[in-house]
Amino acid sequence: MKSEIVVDLSKPESPSNPYPMIKPNDVVYIGPRGTQVFDKQLGSIIPIASLLSSLALVFTVLTR
Repeated sequence: MKSEIVVDLSKPESPSNPYPMIKPNDVVYIGPRGTQVFDKQLGSIIPIASLLSSLALVFTVLTR
């Protein structure tokens, strides 16, 4: 039987027992820290970087 338990220890509403019982063959995944902030910033950085890259390419082609 497969089940999934998500425990976010950074939130106050996490379970009262922050140490769940881990049994043989259980898979424990620990996600990367701080990716949410980076993902939000990346959404605004990519279009600007793409525009600057395109402008640099056009400038390079026109000046040759």
